[in-house]
Amino acid sequence: MADEQPVGPGLDHIHPATAASNLGLTTGAVYHHWESYDDFRDELLEELLSADRFPAVAGFDEAFVEELGSMDDIGRVILSVTDTAWREVVGDHRQLRTNLGLWARGEDEITERLAAQYRHLAKSWATVIEGGLREYDLEPRPPFTMDLIASVLAALVEGLAVQVTTEPDRDWSVADAAGEH
Repeated sequence: MADEQPVGPGLDHIHPATAASNLGLTTGAVYHHWESYDDFRDELLEELLSADRFPAVAGFDEAFVEELGSMDDIGRVILSVTDTAWREVVGDHRQLRTNLGLWARGEDEITERLAAQYRHLAKSWATVIEGGLREYDLEPRPPFTMDLIASVLAALVEGLAVQVTTEPDRDWSVADAAGEH
């Protein structure tokens, strides 16, 4: 429900009464679950900013990681990780839009929750990339770390996703951006 709402100035427009109406419940039934608006808001933020909801992590299943090990070029490994995550984000960009809208609020609590989400995302990416690099007996050289590489790739994916949603008529792909056709 929250992903479908215009985030605009924040969550202030998402009220328990709206949630109740959308769920076919009475407002009293909703307040039976949450004692206050603050409790409702905290749980809503927890759900919205759960790292597991972020679509870029969804494509990194065991089969995908095994496929990385069979690739013959480290560039292809990085491109594959980035392209898979990009397709997940572009396929359903509501989470990214929600995150950007929440981040724009500038609230410390939201910023902390977003930071935790991105740490989880970077850790997931770093694990996948590290596994791919290990297949080639490679490791990043200082000052680069797995976390930094993962953060750069996440920024690339999200930047491209923003461009895709703002220029939907343009033909986009990570492979094209990387010079591959």
